[in-house]
Amino acid sequence: MIEGYLTKGRDRTLRIPEISPDQLKDTLSARKLLEIASVEEAAAKATQEDIGRLEHLIWDEEEAMRTQDNLLVASIDRMFHNYLAQTSGNRIYEEFIGQLGYKVSLYLALSNTLGEVINEALKEHREILNSVKLRMPDRAAKAMKYHLDNVERRMLESIKHEEDISKSLVLSSKIKKISKTR
Repeated sequence: MIEGYLTKGRDRTLRIPEISPDQLKDTLSARKLLEIASVEEAAAKATQEDIGRLEHLIWDEEEAMRTQDNLLVASIDRMFHNYLAQTSGNRIYEEFIGQLGYKVSLYLALSNTLGEVINEALKEHREILNSVKLRMPDRAAKAMKYHLDNVERRMLESIKHEEDISKSLVLSSKIKKISKTR
């Protein structure tokens, strides 16, 4: 399906797969464990070519942000994390981080989570990259944990905000109905 963002429904129509808040929390938890371990290995093994590629991905992410293309930003974010996993040299990390990253990028692209906070994520990506450049695995792991904790916080805040808006709209609708019956 189109870049993995759509699934085929029973009636053969294309649909956006839903991700429940519980699935998202489980995905983020597993992703964090794998990516922290992966970035430690990447920091020890990264070549100058790897570092150049990661720098280029951050630059691409900045450009996508300037054009306000959330789908592209989410896609490049996914490439950054996947490339770090590839740099670790551990193919299992690479495979599972790719699968988990797909779910996270889908949510990022289809929610209001990106917006203004992408600047924060870009700063966090730069700190991860700087730790890899300095070949400091412990620092890279801490930077990744900090980044993924913030990603989780932003996503869960977005879900809560959307739920609050939905509840407010339902309440407003009920009030209007009551007012009309009087």
